[in-house]
Amino acid sequence: MRIISQDDRIDIPYRLCSLEEGENDGGTYTIEAVVFTSRIFMGKYETKERAKEILQEIRERYHIGTNFYVMPKE
Repeated sequence: MRIISQDDRIDIPYRLCSLEEGENDGGTYTIEAVVFTSRIFMGKYETKERAKEILQEIRERYHIGTNFYVMPKE
């Protein structure tokens, strides 16, 4: 499965990265892909719960064999 960033500029294979959520200084929550030693911004969300929901949805889509996942805009 491939993951496409919120702004549609990044497209990476799910199997080659790990996804992490974290808090920004502005109070928003980001999801970043970690590939080797690089961190790549994939999306920004208003709440920690929303970021966690998206990570769970990505895992579920991977397990059912989806070909790609586009990070939601909100």
